[in-house]
Amino acid sequence: MPISKPSIALFGALLSAHLKRLGLTQRDLARRLGAPDTWISAIVRGKKCVRWDTAVRIARAVGVSLDELAGGHDQEGKGDAR
Repeated sequence: MPISKPSIALFGALLSAHLKRLGLTQRDLARRLGAPDTWISAIVRGKKCVRWDTAVRIARAVGVSLDELAGGHDQEGKGDAR
């Protein structure tokens, strides 16, 4: 089943929020992952879908769980209200 555009956009928005909270830039994340800045930018803007293994690498690089980065928990660690 394909991933929906809102899900891709949510992942990017949550990634952006975590980067800001940690004081990291997209370039910082790109360097941690050994990836191009433009690739990270496309993910943050919701223009690029990532594979699960890549999502796990991103979550580890940012220091959050994959569940949190995918929108399963809010900032306080409570379950998603959906």
